[in-house]
Amino acid sequence: MEKASGALETWTVLALGHAADATLRMSSEAAGEAPSTGDTSGGVPRGYTTEAPLGEGAVGAVWLAREAALDREVALKVLRTPSQVAHASLLHEAKVLAQLEHPAIPPIYALGRNDDKPYLAMRRVEGVTLRELSADPDHPAWTEWTMGTGDRDVAIVEIFVRIAEALAHAHERGLLHRDVKPANVIVGPLGQVFLVDWGIAVPVGTKPTASAVAGTPAYLAPEMVTGNELTPATDVFLLGATLHAVLTGGSHRHAGATIPEILEAAVRSEPAHYDASVSTALAELANSATARDPGERPASAVEFRDRLRAFRRGRLAEAFVTSVDQPLAELEATCGKFDDEALALAERLASVVRYVLRQAEEMGAPAGSVARSRGRAAVALFRLHVARRDPAPARIALEEAPQELRASLEAELTSLEGEKGRDEERLGALESTWREHDPDAGARYRPRLAVGFFVLIVLTIALGRTLVGPHDGPSRPTFFFVSGGFAVVALALLYGFRKRLATSRPNRVVATFLIACIVGRTLMRVVDTAYDESLLAGFSRELVLFGCLAVVAAVATRVPLFYALAVVFVVGAAASTVIPGATLIAYDITLAGALVVSLAFSVWSQPSPGPVEVSGSVVRDPRD
Repeated sequence: MEKASGALETWTVLALGHAADATLRMSSEAAGEAPSTGDTSGGVPRGYTTEAPLGEGAVGAVWLAREAALDREVALKVLRTPSQVAHASLLHEAKVLAQLEHPAIPPIYALGRNDDKPYLAMRRVEGVTLRELSADPDHPAWTEWTMGTGDRDVAIVEIFVRIAEALAHAHERGLLHRDVKPANVIVGPLGQVFLVDWGIAVPVGTKPTASAVAGTPAYLAPEMVTGNELTPATDVFLLGATLHAVLTGGSHRHAGATIPEILEAAVRSEPAHYDASVSTALAELANSATARDPGERPASAVEFRDRLRAFRRGRLAEAFVTSVDQPLAELEATCGKFDDEALALAERLASVVRYVLRQAEEMGAPAGSVARSRGRAAVALFRLHVARRDPAPARIALEEAPQELRASLEAELTSLEGEKGRDEERLGALESTWREHDPDAGARYRPRLAVGFFVLIVLTIALGRTLVGPHDGPSRPTFFFVSGGFAVVALALLYGFRKRLATSRPNRVVATFLIACIVGRTLMRVVDTAYDESLLAGFSRELVLFGCLAVVAAVATRVPLFYALAVVFVVGAAASTVIPGATLIAYDITLAGALVVSLAFSVWSQPSPGPVEVSGSVVRDPRD
């Protein structure tokens, strides 16, 4: 072990009568200087009025005073002894503070002399020291800093972030504090943090000697005892030692019954052991910062601060993960519900959980806790969708389910998909049957087709009469060819409507009816032409044919249009048969009646309601 050599003995001599956490200011001149017995007040400078003592040291006192010129409270530091060492010390502190401008470093207001005794006016700092907070876990300031959450680690981190930033500022200005400890950190009532007592600050790179070592024994870095060069890592050590004291409720980093034992412990600087109540991350940081080798410590106060911030982000991320417990419980409670409202609520809760967990993940939350919460949400959604017999979203949820549950959930989902497939096949068969027998499927096209059919008949009759002439004599070839043209056009019309007519059985019956009418009429014209039959007799037989076919179609489909057409054609056929002389008139009136009926159904017929519920599922209306 490296010995403190001569410096240790010097410490031993000069530290007699001092506590382990008292600041020692050591120099060859100070070592031979007798304690002062001068004026305890040190005198009050002109322009200031003292109100109350704030503190007292070996060579000076600090008073709460009021500055008359600006009517403000200040901390007034005056000397009790006019020695050169005391003067130099006060002037040194004033010059150090004058170089530093940071919210956590109290500024200097004035430096002057009063009866040849220098004084220093500084900002009055109100609050409680970190030493007092460490010793009193029930101090009201903890409640303020933890914002009522009770998470003291977050409060500690916030305080030390401010201290580290103050030190980083001083290091940028080339200065080391050398006396960071709980007693020199003041926590204000409004969230302020101040690092005070810069009286022994030195430039970076200073190499102390046995006659110029200073600091607080219980917090010293090894190089401060051994006389090695002081660097920003020295202040980092003091930060770690201060953090150790706060984490342990005020325990010193270096322990010993005497000052020599404490200094020996400082030189060794062995890792400290913390109980389970201390955060592992903060304990590791405290030990890392107080490593004996400066190279093993955080490289700077900025790095120390950044590690604290990382801890804070992690703790906040853990709080984010914990915050999803309630929405997760509400999400899991929806699993036994099947209504759309429960589904909407579950989707909202799942969105909240996903968002919060994504934020926690980005902030560095432990992957295991994030995965567990995400897995709970996935399983809850999976259960909900399975209960609703909806396998597609259930399979999406399965992708985020915990690995150990996926096999059983996969089997459950596969079973559901099989049942769903069989249900869809049954529903498909039911829908197909319903479409097959639905009289309203394509109903709007049947009257239109009938109108077109009868218009064609009227046109062909009119054309035939024009070319042949109205008579009741034998049929002529011209009338046959006209009827053949009607057949071609009518069949073309049916071909154009083939897809609509194939949608259901009633429509196919309609197509069969029209084809039978076309073919039967054409064949009768062929027979009439071949046997020179009278046209009027052919018209009568045509009405009988149409009437019989309409009756068959009406019975087969129960479509109202066919009932109406059957009545029209049967009456017309009966009239042409009973009254032979009125055949032509009966024919014309019958065709006109069929046309009017078809037009009426085309305008006024409305299909019946389409959707049909079958075994809890809805079969949609297949009509166009």
